[in-house]
Amino acid sequence: MRSVQHISSAPGFLAMYERTRQYTLADELLDRMTKRFKTSCNIWLRCIQLALKQSKDLEYIKSIVKCALLSIPQSKRIKFLSQTAILEFKRGVPEEGRSRFELILRESPKRTDLWSVYLDQVIKHL
Repeated sequence: MRSVQHISSAPGFLAMYERTRQYTLADELLDRMTKRFKTSCNIWLRCIQLALKQSKDLEYIKSIVKCALLSIPQSKRIKFLSQTAILEFKRGVPEEGRSRFELILRESPKRTDLWSVYLDQVIKHL
């Protein structure tokens, strides 16, 4: 694992672990990446994507979202939550994605771009 110390190679290792279904190694790598880059929205999204790919329970995914919201800057939170909802729609948990979008839209009702994405996802997954 010493070669993973160079963060520029980490996304390559992560993709390799996912392709070869070495999920424990991928989880370990993502743990280290989230500790080192707490404010990165994309790394937290990769954690959620991997958890959904492994069909982990909803409580685990909610705990990742909670940790991410405590770590990422306020300006990236809506982006993070909407991307999380899209992942949930795509990975077979549409009721969670729907409730997440409704929460976002309750806080930002004038965001027509979010309404558009939400409606697209609902229509695709009817």
